[in-house]
Amino acid sequence: MNQDKLWTRIAMLTLTLATGATQISCDSTANKDINTLKSDQDEIVTPSSTVNIASKRTVGDIADQTEKDILYLTQLGLMRGHLYVGKELYNSGNIEHAKMHLKHPQSELYAEMVPAFAERGSDGFAEELTILFSAVSEDLGKVAVSAAYDRLISSITASENLVKAINRGPAQNLKLASNLVKVAAEEYEIAVVDGRMMNVHEYQDAFGFTTVASLIVSSIVSDDDAVIEVRTEAIRSLKTLEPNWPSLIPPKTLSTNSERLHAVAAEIQILSLGGY
Repeated sequence: MNQDKLWTRIAMLTLTLATGATQISCDSTANKDINTLKSDQDEIVTPSSTVNIASKRTVGDIADQTEKDILYLTQLGLMRGHLYVGKELYNSGNIEHAKMHLKHPQSELYAEMVPAFAERGSDGFAEELTILFSAVSEDLGKVAVSAAYDRLISSITASENLVKAINRGPAQNLKLASNLVKVAAEEYEIAVVDGRMMNVHEYQDAFGFTTVASLIVSSIVSDDDAVIEVRTEAIRSLKTLEPNWPSLIPPKTLSTNSERLHAVAAEIQILSLGGY
């Protein structure tokens, strides 16, 4: 994912969606069975794409704390998505694909977050990122990669927990999930064009972001019947996206497109407006 594209998309989300937050773990597997296809599909051509850049905003550019929190947690959610996909690709033997996804949190996301970590009194998790990337790059094996991944996820969770509880309720979690699905929709739009697989990396990004969104929604806990109902509805909406990823390494043609992803992002955003 191009860095300017990413920051523009996140900035646009902060203008349209209110604050959201969550504490999640990507240690569990996705709700769907992803079967890796043969390696001869790995070399699908992935032409670059361009996006008009209207603005680029980082956490440090924003004055309102709630807006800062939603951007901060969206960034961490996107990072989790990259890392989750990287781990799954490594475990399925697609090491070169895994390297690309584990490299992006460092090159695209982490540096821009350093001021936000400092503002919250956090040292961040640069060391943990480096350890995981090294474990994958050197092919140290599933045990070593899993241990490095778990350590990194614990550090990300600690960083998420720096956000005040008032910004981590059910409505905020739903808004955060909507953010991630919206970015996933834009990635999928680049990945699949007129039924043809044009960009494998963006296809996998979209899967990772949507998986994290599903984990966020599933993590909502409440005794309130209204909250339980909207959580169930959001999970139901997210499950309709499963056909968009028949495998982690995609086929060359697909009958799916980004329309349902955009619709689910909007559905979850609407569900978040109930004042929970």
